[in-house]
Amino acid sequence: MKCPHCGAELMPDDDRCAQCGTEVSSSPSTGLAEESTSSKEMPEQDSTLSETIQGLPLPDDFLGSTLIQIPRLPRLVITAGVGEGREFKLRAKATVGRAPDNDIILEDPKVSRHHAVIAFTEERYSITDLESANGTFVNGIRIRESHPLRAEDVISLGDTELTFYEVPPSKTALTKPFAQPVPRFMGKVPTWAWMAGTAVLILCLVAVGVMALLRGSALLEGKTATGQDTPAALARLTLIYSDDFNDSETGWGEFFEPDTVRQYGGSRYHIIAKENDVFTWSKLGRDFTDFVLEVDATQDQGPSNNGYGLLFRSEDDEHFYRFGISGDGFYFLDKSVGGEWVPVIDWTESPYINRGQASNRLKVTCAGPQITLHVNDQYLATATDDSYDHGDIGLFAISFAEPNVHITFDNLKVWAAKGTLAVPLTPAKPTDESSGP
Repeated sequence: MKCPHCGAELMPDDDRCAQCGTEVSSSPSTGLAEESTSSKEMPEQDSTLSETIQGLPLPDDFLGSTLIQIPRLPRLVITAGVGEGREFKLRAKATVGRAPDNDIILEDPKVSRHHAVIAFTEERYSITDLESANGTFVNGIRIRESHPLRAEDVISLGDTELTFYEVPPSKTALTKPFAQPVPRFMGKVPTWAWMAGTAVLILCLVAVGVMALLRGSALLEGKTATGQDTPAALARLTLIYSDDFNDSETGWGEFFEPDTVRQYGGSRYHIIAKENDVFTWSKLGRDFTDFVLEVDATQDQGPSNNGYGLLFRSEDDEHFYRFGISGDGFYFLDKSVGGEWVPVIDWTESPYINRGQASNRLKVTCAGPQITLHVNDQYLATATDDSYDHGDIGLFAISFAEPNVHITFDNLKVWAAKGTLAVPLTPAKPTDESSGP
């Protein structure tokens, strides 16, 4: 027996420690409390039970607020210095400095020509000083290497201060998730109860599995298990990206070339194939895996012998899928493999396509290798192809024998599972994003 205060050895009849004078209770229950608790009151299977409880997924109620991605790009706002109030929207990478070739130009004589760079790396934005003369400061501290940025960090460059916002300042801040509850240990459970519970659990898992298979199959066919159209099924997903093209800096870019024009205008995005036999597109610059993608597309001008629609799961400029329709009532699904076109679903006529200078709502559902096509909320077809499992999304137009195919796009939306984020892609080397159809 040892003294609880200093650890000195005690005689069985000692009521006080001879070393430190601490009074020691002579009750045998005190010295045996720890052993009694572990060996008698806690049965052996409780440790396994604890591990099982901790390994179970938490129900949705424990997740707190749902993290819905704001479709707007993160931005910097000048909060002090020349140009106070100006906003700069960030994409995957932006250089900051006084020189005109920077993405963010600051009219501050104390800012170096190429002062710093902000880039999206490892799932967050970071800022790096480019050996500037006066240094880069984050929240008043000079940085010497790449420094991660958090919401409302203040960046000081010369006499200019910029505040970093992960979402537009007018948006309500996201709340923190609720704390997870601490598991409570149960007493010993009779063997018969364990067996009965296990049997019930197995039956429930089998039932849930069958329902999931039926529901998943129905979703891909454009129906839920109750026969409702896919839009109702989308309520079980999360809207992770949307764009009404009111803002000309949401990432689609503007290009004016001899054979194509791609630009914002009138709260829509315009793609014009100005010459014969041109396939031209714009991509968003974000990575998606399994999703439902929808857009309203309108043939604004030009011949109906054309093609226009959605580009998706784009790994690069030569590897992607495209789902399109034509002004004369046909649809198709194909893929680019190293720049070569491979049909997945050949050109097929459909009565659901509005012809000529009209609008059509296009929708593609990607669930693993299965790709399902809709037009105007009507099911068209389902194909299975595992060439590409994730990538960028885009919009495109095609001209064939006649030029000046003018297509406008509006109300683009992407749904996916809860917690999915539309992660910005690192920009590749710029290419001429037009080619033969």
